[in-house]
Amino acid sequence: MLTGPPGCGKTHLAERIGKLSGCVPLRVDMTGATSSFAIAGADYMWSTSGPGRPIQHIADHGIANPVVVLDELDKRGISTNGGDAADALLPMLEPTTSEAYQSPYLEAPVNLSHISWIICVNDISHLPQPMLDRSRVLTCDMPQGAHLSALVRRVLGEEVDPQVVELATKAVKRGRSLRWLRRLSVQLQAALNAPMLM
Repeated sequence: MLTGPPGCGKTHLAERIGKLSGCVPLRVDMTGATSSFAIAGADYMWSTSGPGRPIQHIADHGIANPVVVLDELDKRGISTNGGDAADALLPMLEPTTSEAYQSPYLEAPVNLSHISWIICVNDISHLPQPMLDRSRVLTCDMPQGAHLSALVRRVLGEEVDPQVVELATKAVKRGRSLRWLRRLSVQLQAALNAPMLM
């Protein structure tokens, strides 16, 4: 579980780990999720029934040990009749129960014990204690010092004027997020690629 302030790069780090694993990572945005269906699936009685994103991802890619990134789990919505997504994860995170997870859609056990879960949150106080007990919690701080300067230069691109890099670095130090930096990078690239008027 990666926790830290918004825009510190948790999701980017998690997705990068997934890509470096050699497997096709799965990212599930949990913002506003009001049920467990995306994670656990739903049985055939529901009109939107399905096996759940992790099981579907395994079936689609033929890889039993994918990296599954659950983003913004602490911002999930209030549980309705579909169950809480955080509670639905508990048997998948526990080694003994994940080996024979009972899929409500397939009505059969599925081995999910090889999945590598990366859960990104801003605030762990919004998660149930049993989930924290099953997770290794790592804190991600905003980059600082030489690391920040190198990161800004890499995000903006080597062709960007060093003065722009310096100004952007100062802006991030003053509280601008890495999301803002990525948006700035897109705008700068668009300006650099715009046709010149003669």
